[in-house]
Amino acid sequence: MNKKIREKCGVKLIECVHVTFLGKLAPTGRIREDDGIVTDFLDFCVREKIVSLRFGGTVGGGVYTCCHRNVDKKKIAKFFNRQGIKVEEFET
Repeated sequence: MNKKIREKCGVKLIECVHVTFLGKLAPTGRIREDDGIVTDFLDFCVREKIVSLRFGGTVGGGVYTCCHRNVDKKKIAKFFNRQGIKVEEFET
């Protein structure tokens, strides 16, 4: 271990909301049909200026998983609730 090198390093911890939307489940896996909700959500994020945090999210095929800022949590939950999609929250 080189303490001089490590002392120059830094770590930022960011509280975030991890949004995971999974389309309908079929015996063969996820169905691509999501009734356009992923596209609608992305449009909503643009309109509301909700940015995703760059943590290797996945979009497409009826699946969306990405991290967003904690301050946008209520807006995101409200969006999905208005679409008739149940929002589950998990505490860490």
